[in-house]
Amino acid sequence: AGVSPPGRWNREALVADLLLGRIASREAADARARLLGLDPTQPARLALFVTSQPAELSRVRSSLADERGRVAAALGDGEYAVLLTGPPAVNAEFREVNAALRGLRTQDPTAILILSELLAGVSRAPAALAQARLLVRLARTGAIAGPVVRADAHDAVGVFGLLLPFVSGPDIDIAEARQRMTAFATSLLGPLEEHDGRRGSDLVATLEAYLQLGGALAQAADRLGIHRNTLSYRLGRIAELTGRDLNDPGTRFLLQAALIVRALERAASG
Repeated sequence: AGVSPPGRWNREALVADLLLGRIASREAADARARLLGLDPTQPARLALFVTSQPAELSRVRSSLADERGRVAAALGDGEYAVLLTGPPAVNAEFREVNAALRGLRTQDPTAILILSELLAGVSRAPAALAQARLLVRLARTGAIAGPVVRADAHDAVGVFGLLLPFVSGPDIDIAEARQRMTAFATSLLGPLEEHDGRRGSDLVATLEAYLQLGGALAQAADRLGIHRNTLSYRLGRIAELTGRDLNDPGTRFLLQAALIVRALERAASG
């Protein structure tokens, strides 16, 4: 005989154990996922709602309810976590959870939603929860902007996204850290690199010279061997292609970090 599906409250307890890392092994976590109706080999993503009015989480629970049973649980005070798997995990629009957040914010304007990176499987959920909670604390202090924070939105979480593995989660996967670095640099420099490859332009080199010289136009133009007006045109194209304000100190810092990552990658591959 098959295993009977758990009831709603027992189900939440089973989900909470999975998310909070109370299960001893990956094999046991995979078995728990199957009990909850999940394929443990499917990609997954954690959505964490946080509110200062815990009673309002019933609004989130109700808005996300469906016939098959949402894999979700109330965790700490004012926290409600949802495991998204299959197409809902990889769909960049996240309509349902964003709609649930809008409903929650009608009662608590300070409520936020953290969306983890895409996980290889649900056994990684505890690490995703640890990172989501860290992002909550950063959002609460204004270090990153809310009300929706995506851990894999490198333009939003910036350098924090690079450093997350070093301050949350039990282990540091070097290959994963390298992938994270590459994704970070590509999110910032990709449009310029694509333009340079297609047009034979030198936008990346222009940006690097401009930033290394602290935004000094005359010195950057001299280093590049171009007229100052040409430099100004290129900087305008860089701003247009990246959608960023090069006069913003935070933007300059992110772009410099991305250029450093690319330099490290070139050195490592050489």
